[in-house]
Amino acid sequence: MRLIEKLFVAILVSIPIFATISFFLCWDIENFWGRLLVSFLPISILIALSALIGNFCQKRLKIISKYLWIMFSILIFFLVVILNIYFDYESSIVECYIMLILSFPFSFIAVFIVGRIMDILGGSVGLGGVVWTIMFWTPLFLAGYFQWFILLPNLLFKMKPLHRYIKE
Repeated sequence: MRLIEKLFVAILVSIPIFATISFFLCWDIENFWGRLLVSFLPISILIALSALIGNFCQKRLKIISKYLWIMFSILIFFLVVILNIYFDYESSIVECYIMLILSFPFSFIAVFIVGRIMDILGGSVGLGGVVWTIMFWTPLFLAGYFQWFILLPNLLFKMKPLHRYIKE
């Protein structure tokens, strides 16, 4: 196993450890669901890092990183929607940070585009809850998916022949 693959496995193993530690460090947040959502912030950094490193690993580890990223993004979406609908808990700002981290750096382009569209449509006045979550989550999800699993692998595939000439 190569060093990059060992690093990938170490990141995967550390995700539940970081989840537990960050959950208990957020103990001053009284709401359980809010504490759970805030504890996902450090995990999102690890998952974005695993999406990056997964592109340099074997095919099975690439697939694991892809499905981990997708499942975590979907989990965040449904958790925020459930909190907005059933508990009337405004958790959109935490979702913003998590999706910005998961889709970094393309997330800034997506946020700019969504902001321009909202300005054209008359601003974000009156938008909230589930509608705002869908309007924000979808472009960031698509930007992150495109960046990690379409653009980056294609760039690496095109760069592989260059490595052969550099080493010789």
